[in-house]
Amino acid sequence: MQYYQIPGTNVHLLDTPGFDDPNLSDTDILTMISTCLEDYFNEKAEIRGALYIHPITEARMKRSGMTNLRMFKDIIGMDKMANVRLVTTKWSLQPRDKLEAHEKDLATEQKFWKPLLTHGASIVRFADSWESAMEILRPLVRGQPFIPLLLKERVFDELSIPQTQAGQVVNDNIAEAIKAGEKQVKELDDEWRQAMLDKQDDWAAELLKEKQEHQAELEKAMDERRRLQELNSQRSRGRFGRWAARVGAVVVGGIATIATFGAAAPAAAALYGVVETGAQIHKATSN
Repeated sequence: MQYYQIPGTNVHLLDTPGFDDPNLSDTDILTMISTCLEDYFNEKAEIRGALYIHPITEARMKRSGMTNLRMFKDIIGMDKMANVRLVTTKWSLQPRDKLEAHEKDLATEQKFWKPLLTHGASIVRFADSWESAMEILRPLVRGQPFIPLLLKERVFDELSIPQTQAGQVVNDNIAEAIKAGEKQVKELDDEWRQAMLDKQDDWAAELLKEKQEHQAELEKAMDERRRLQELNSQRSRGRFGRWAARVGAVVVGGIATIATFGAAAPAAAALYGVVETGAQIHKATSN
């Protein structure tokens, strides 16, 4: 998790890892996001917007991108899409007409962004500049605060992380990974046993190595399932009281994209930010 404060304001951006991070499990990432949101709530900070960042050079959303998108929807809540901006980046890297075709696909296909747009989200283009970043953030900061679905489920509904909609997605993904892993390990084990019977030692050694690799991945998935079950047994933090944030603004932003003017713009999941006193974002442009 990375933080960035817009100069001259009390607008803070929070950049979260995507749900395809090789160093963190989906359970770890969801727990980090949930804890962060609860801490902000406890500090009476407002959340005003959420950004989903996607490089427009990618013609289609990869599987990891689809996972991020599904998690994003379940963290924010479809009824909060008016507070969401779908930010496309890297417009300067390819011909404009080609990229506009990509944008149209994202906007019109049901499995991509169409449902979010139908519920009030907006597509915006990041033009690799500070001014463009401010144009994206300013309307969110001036808008109404909202409570993301994940925060509502954790604080008001008092659900454990696995009981939340996003947690159920993580659980389903783990179950799918375990089922596929068990099948793969069994098939490799059967092939290895047959190779041993046929005295195909070299082939048997290759199969054994592959089986061990898949077994390690399977054990990793099973360990994540155990950790998720442990979270289910933990009591939620309980209610923190009514939503009464300080005069200010909280915005969800992509530090990796905004702070580096688009040099680093991977597809991201949920991005959050916090404001504590209410300084106007336009002060940032005067510094």
